[in-house]
Amino acid sequence: MDNIIIFLIGLKTHPILTFLAIIILGLFIPVILPKKLKLPTFICSFIIFSLCFLNFFAGHLLTNFLIDKFGVNGQGVVEDISQTSNLYNDEPVLRYNVNIKQNNNDTISTYCLTSDFNIAHTDSLNEYSFPQPGIKFNVRFIKEYPRAFVIIANDDSEYSKTLKIKN
Repeated sequence: MDNIIIFLIGLKTHPILTFLAIIILGLFIPVILPKKLKLPTFICSFIIFSLCFLNFFAGHLLTNFLIDKFGVNGQGVVEDISQTSNLYNDEPVLRYNVNIKQNNNDTISTYCLTSDFNIAHTDSLNEYSFPQPGIKFNVRFIKEYPRAFVIIANDDSEYSKTLKIKN
């Protein structure tokens, strides 16, 4: 399952990979399917195109759900925040450098961008409030790809408590 999640994250973050997946899967799946399930190439291509299109625009919802369900627990803290050269909805994209402490006390250094939308269990789909430096929060992440993590927003962490006070 981890490999599927990593594949979906790759498709979500790299539009060229999504385009190639549409072409490759749309052309080769009709050949691979058993004869009883054979669909016309057009229908199969349309289904694959729709799924890739959906993953591209709303993939963070799917990947956040899968990481939350199949990831491992950890505790994170933002070390620093820096501005990238990217814009998202005319707002600068920020990079949050994060240290994640695993259950065995090993620490992983990783990062997330504000354009990743990697906050799970938030009440709002319109507003994402990322933790400030030094505030501890709980995460779930993919062990093989620690860049893929979600911040848990409805637990007993310091970060969650600040969200409850804010609302």
